[in-house]
Formats: sequence, structure tokens, C-alpha cells
Amino acid sequence: MTTSKYQGILFDLDGTLIDSREDIALSVNMALDHLGLKTLDHSIIYNFIGNGVPILMQRALTESLGEDPSRLLDPGITIFKKIYAQHLLDNTLCYPDVNATLEKLNQFEKGVITNKPKDFSITILKGLNILSYFSVVIGGDEVSQKKPHPEGILMALNMMKLTPDEVIMIGDSYADVEAGMEAGVTTCFINDRLGKLKSIKPHFIINSLIELDKIIFS
Repeated sequence: MTTSKYQGILFDLDGTLIDSREDIALSVNMALDHLGLKTLDHSIIYNFIGNGVPILMQRALTESLGEDPSRLLDPGITIFKKIYAQHLLDNTLCYPDVNATLEKLNQFEKGVITNKPKDFSITILKGLNILSYFSVVIGGDEVSQKKPHPEGILMALNMMKLTPDEVIMIGDSYADVEAGMEAGVTTCFINDRLGKLKSIKPHFIINSLIELDKIIFS
């Protein structure tokens, strides 16, 4: 067994392990259509993904309406969740580098920290046959504050009985990096995915998960 200073590895879900953009965008547009609103180009919706369902729908409704969507936000969220629950795995796949990476890192305890609801996350991980790699899955509906707040990561550390210096967090957005830094863990940004880094500086930047072993075993 190769040695490493890390004992645990935490991953974001959407945009890091899975490409779920198409199913999310289709479900958003079905929800907008159900409400009698203008649908949006998928490329626009992709930019709204990553901060949880309420913010996703707030952004989509604002874009569609061209005004404050407050009156439609709650029904919009409810309709989207009902629709998306039926389309979680229509087009969603693991990124090509995921399965080999998880297998290579099998000696480590691993977790998923996502702003996506827990039940959706479990269904997708199970459907893509990668749930068994993870001892912990923290959904956005299990915490009082989603990423970029560190609550989910701190919860995972407690469940895994690990200290921040023993853990690395991998994600594709500033929210993952900021949450990791606030929690005191090592942070790694994956550069070829969906999210943006903004001005925050992670400890490491990689272009593929395949490069992760060079960091883990350095």
C-alpha cells in the first residue's frame, strides 16, 4: 500500500464526479414550461448550476421572467424537484476519469459533499455504480448552510473521525475551494469541468482527476 499524508478525500458531485448538466437543464425548462414561462438555452442554465436547487431556480426564473421571481420561487422549486426526480439518470454520466481514479484511491476513506439534495445524490451515485466507493455523502438539504460555507465538510470530518490536515477536498468551483479553506483542509480545483474559480487560490489545480494521485502520494 502506497503511503500518503492524507487519510480522507472529499469530492464535490456535479461538475466534479458527474456531468449532470443536460438533465438539470431539461428539468429546469420543463418546470418553466409548466409555469407558462419562457424556456432558456441550456448554455444559460449551465451557468446557474452548483449552489443548490433554490438558487438554481431563482436564477432561472429571474432570467425567464426578467423580474423578481419571488412569487413563483416556491412553486418553481417544488415543480423542478418533482420533474428532476424522474430524470436524474436520463443523460447523466460519470466523467471519463472518475472510475479509474476512485479505484486507484480505494485505500482512502472517501466522501461526497454536494449542494444537491441527499436523495437525488444517492440515487445518481447508485445508478452510476459508484456509491460503494463513499463512506459519507452529505447533501445540501442536510446542512443549514450550503457550500461555500464549510458546514458540510466539517460534518464529514466528524463522521470520518479525521482532522483537517488529513483530508483533501476536490471540486470544480470556487464554492468547493472556499468551503475547504474555511474548514482547514487541503483544496484542489479541477480545471476542465463546469465551474469557475474566481479569485480564490486553491492549494492545487489539476486538469483531470487522473492527476490527483500525484498530489495524494507526493
